[in-house]
Amino acid sequence: MTGGTGPSGPEIVRPGLSRISSAFSRSGHPEAGFRTLHIAGTNGKGSTACFAFSVLRLLPLGPLGLYTSPHLVSPEERILVDGNRISARGLREGFREAERLSREGDPLTYFEKMTWTACDWFRRKRVRFAVMETGLGGRWDATSACRPAVSVITTVDHDHAEWLGTDLPGIAREKAGILKKGVPLVAGRLRPAARRTVLRRAGELGCDAWELGRSFDWRERRDGAISLSLPGIELEALRVGMAGRFQRDNAAVAVAA
Repeated sequence: MTGGTGPSGPEIVRPGLSRISSAFSRSGHPEAGFRTLHIAGTNGKGSTACFAFSVLRLLPLGPLGLYTSPHLVSPEERILVDGNRISARGLREGFREAERLSREGDPLTYFEKMTWTACDWFRRKRVRFAVMETGLGGRWDATSACRPAVSVITTVDHDHAEWLGTDLPGIAREKAGILKKGVPLVAGRLRPAARRTVLRRAGELGCDAWELGRSFDWRERRDGAISLSLPGIELEALRVGMAGRFQRDNAAVAVAA
């Protein structure tokens, strides 16, 4: 991982939600006080999370959290409330408590400790809604122990073969592991094999699904802005700071979610 100040450690992956769920249970369930917009995907999940956070800040939701990974310079970048990073002291204290919880039970990974720290910080700051990006995969990602209001899958492609394998439907099943019963899904442009897998799982769980390119889409205007067509509504003259079709897809998914 990228070096910097604050707690650090290897991004070790250990499948399973039992460790983080136990840590939540033994610390008064810090994850229970807020709902999430939960984002998974091979590419685009970080920028989609940031786009969604910017949109949600326009709404009267109260303190709004954002949890992303990895960081570029310092781990404080991963945890924001209303655009403000967690303090260095807050991160140290949160991580220290996460490490104490880790020693009491099955040891937490670095990402699980960071996820616990984010949820605890959101509890302290009275966050009621947070945008949370998965670290890897979806089904066994620590963020999946939180309570989503909307689930997002941006793209599904080959990545992290050592953990997710090389079979695209299998990778899609891992990403679709973030889906919860009855929780709506917003999906980006998925390849056919991945789309079938994701929509099958959404159907099994009774999740309404909006798909980019089918349920909603964008078009570019002459002035460089985009228009976004959503079910029952047309949004005009949206400006995306970053160029390229890929970023416009991410922005469209974020607004739809």
